[in-house]
Amino acid sequence: MHAHNLKSTAVRHYSGTANPVQTLNLFVQESNQSRDSEEQHTPVAYRPPHRLAMRFGAQLEDSVYESWKDSYINYANLKTLLKQDNPEDWTENDESRFVECLDKELEKVYAFQNKIYQELKTSIVQLESEVDAAAAEPSNSDKARQTQDSLDKTTEEVNQLERYSRINFTGFLKIAKKHDKLHKGYTVRPLLQVRLSMCPFNSEDYSPLLWKLSTMYAKLRENVKVELPKVQLPSSLGPSSVLSAHSFPINGIQQVKRHSYKFWVHSDNIMEVKTYILRRLPVLVYNPSTAKANQGNIPDPSITSLYFDNSALSLYMNKIERKENARSLRLRWSGHLKEKPEIFLERKTASATDESEDTEDRIAIKEKYIKDFIDGTYSMEKQIKKMRDAGVQSDEAIEHYEKLVRDVQAMIKEHNLRPVMRAVYTRTAFQIPGDDSVRISLDTNLALIREDDFDEERPHRNPDDWHRADIDDSMMEYPFKSLKKGEINRFPYALLEIKVQVRGNEEEPKWAAELRQSHLVTEAPRFSKFAHGVAVLFDPNLLPFWLPDVEKDIRRDPGEAYDPNRQNGFGQSSNGPKLVISYDNKKKNEEDNEDAASDRSKPASSKKGKGKAVNRAAPDERYGSYVMEDDTDEESADDRRLTLRGLPALFKKSNYRTITKGREPSPTRLPPGVSKPEYLLRTQGPVKVEAKVWLANERTFIKWMHVCTLLSTLALALFNGASDENKVGRWLGFIYACISVAAGAWGYFLFKRRAKKIAERSPGNFDDFYGPLGVCMALLVALGLNFGLKYNEMLQDRKKGHF
Repeated sequence: MHAHNLKSTAVRHYSGTANPVQTLNLFVQESNQSRDSEEQHTPVAYRPPHRLAMRFGAQLEDSVYESWKDSYINYANLKTLLKQDNPEDWTENDESRFVECLDKELEKVYAFQNKIYQELKTSIVQLESEVDAAAAEPSNSDKARQTQDSLDKTTEEVNQLERYSRINFTGFLKIAKKHDKLHKGYTVRPLLQVRLSMCPFNSEDYSPLLWKLSTMYAKLRENVKVELPKVQLPSSLGPSSVLSAHSFPINGIQQVKRHSYKFWVHSDNIMEVKTYILRRLPVLVYNPSTAKANQGNIPDPSITSLYFDNSALSLYMNKIERKENARSLRLRWSGHLKEKPEIFLERKTASATDESEDTEDRIAIKEKYIKDFIDGTYSMEKQIKKMRDAGVQSDEAIEHYEKLVRDVQAMIKEHNLRPVMRAVYTRTAFQIPGDDSVRISLDTNLALIREDDFDEERPHRNPDDWHRADIDDSMMEYPFKSLKKGEINRFPYALLEIKVQVRGNEEEPKWAAELRQSHLVTEAPRFSKFAHGVAVLFDPNLLPFWLPDVEKDIRRDPGEAYDPNRQNGFGQSSNGPKLVISYDNKKKNEEDNEDAASDRSKPASSKKGKGKAVNRAAPDERYGSYVMEDDTDEESADDRRLTLRGLPALFKKSNYRTITKGREPSPTRLPPGVSKPEYLLRTQGPVKVEAKVWLANERTFIKWMHVCTLLSTLALALFNGASDENKVGRWLGFIYACISVAAGAWGYFLFKRRAKKIAERSPGNFDDFYGPLGVCMALLVALGLNFGLKYNEMLQDRKKGHF
């Protein structure tokens, strides 16, 4: 709380002027009738998320938790202070008044968030003693039910506090951006960033609270027979559908159905998904230390997966093409490599029809043996000897282990495999220990990093090592700010995987089915970190079908979450054929593969024609994972629809991010009072063009001047060298002089026209067809005249008897 006042800080920085950026805000008016009907069917403890097309003021109002309504940012008052109707009347006093009000609002929000967080910690400590007391009471006692009600209320408040922090943080950023846009002589956002770092209400870690709540729920489930939590998802979701299932007999009597589901989760919904799950399943903790476990400060583990492939990306291509028994290979460990974690070498064999049939084999290996194992000089002899000496495992199990080691090394040698990409993510796992009926994992902060050495001159990894020492030795963590742009991709969503195992005639838990069909998640069948990482970091010939959907906003309204006729989030039925996008229909021979491998040694972002990605939901590195969109008042890119039917034709030698480039925009009906902008956004603001573009235009102009100089030299030579009687030579000199002047004038005209196009960032063509053609035709005519006149002169001399 002892932070410098924003007002006093601002005075020292207001001498600078912000860069002029003009934007068009399209305000979409939306009826409240559908929202009212939703709220009638929504339980009291549940509040629907923000509507996607709302202006932020309406979103803020819709997100208010009634008990805290006076503690939110006063966004309407701050907008009023901005004088949006008369920005030219803005004075120094207005600026001081706005900054003072903004600082008060920031202090208010920070103080309230800190107060509620401390109260929640105190409440949780009291609840722990109540849960212990309830566990000692008989089942279904009134005290047990009261304890569970208190636990549900506290869990809901944790969820609401996280939402409170996120919506207020977004409000401060939006009002600062609106201020800087309206009043360009003053900049507030850089100063706000300093104040936010001093009042970090948006960066609170709620994991310790969630872990303690999960422990208390688990204790109630184990010792007290209580009803399911009252907080349910909207009842209008309808029945669930089976996305993928596999059944097989056990002992010829009972059948086990395994279901595997994958989803993307928008960061706005992560906390709600966590609190919904932990009411039913405890958080699974991996080897916690006793001290941290007693304090409830067990962080979610950071997991690293190091994937193998070759320069031709053979394993990736087999996976995308869904070849039978397509295999992938990875090294996997938890935590930092310098902490000496347990490392596993995992081989996964994928089924072409059903993910639930995928099989996985793993080998525990020490770090010091990994390089020799990859090179084939070490075959786990010491480990096999220890297994035989211990005598714990059967000969059959040891032989199976030996065969697995040989097969993995043969696979590495046959395909010339080496580490090419790593995935780093934070995992929260939910499971009842010893019970495999429902297992859930939630992966957040997913970063995909290049680990290849394809480019011999500039390898990302030392070819003599098996991993990137610059990352592991420095214990680098998300968001990996020191890595270059072309070697990292931060996935914008969280990944949720639900694995359900049902025996005999049992049914899947209703709560799991409701979660799958809710608005909180978006189905992502067959999503793979390995496939996605290779697709966005390299330049493969085939791309997975989900890539275009990464650019979309996956949030949905609760009332529209379930529709029996709707397609899933990837534009296709979950049970239908999965689309693989390809921009190369020709069969590649070995030479093509070598060329492609050479291209892949360069970052995909540096390729010619690659557009800049627009990550609508990418987490902001400076503020945490709460900033999803910079301004929801502006036109959404999701309004421009693209069907998957025409994607194969669009994906040529370009990145998936530019699939909409070159498409003619369809006519759009604008809301009343909104007109089409007179000037396009791309033509506004300062022009930033690389120097090589101007130099290329100048080089073309110099070429034209070179042609002009040559023709002028030829014209002067003919004109001066011809005698007074040689009229042909003089006429030809005059003609070449005219061509020279015309070429110089055309070159200058072309130079000025292209310079104007570059300055205006015009999308028109820059080629010149008529200039060279005109010069060639003029020279052809001049040569024809030269030949004709000399031939006529020869005939005249012959008649006069000169020959």
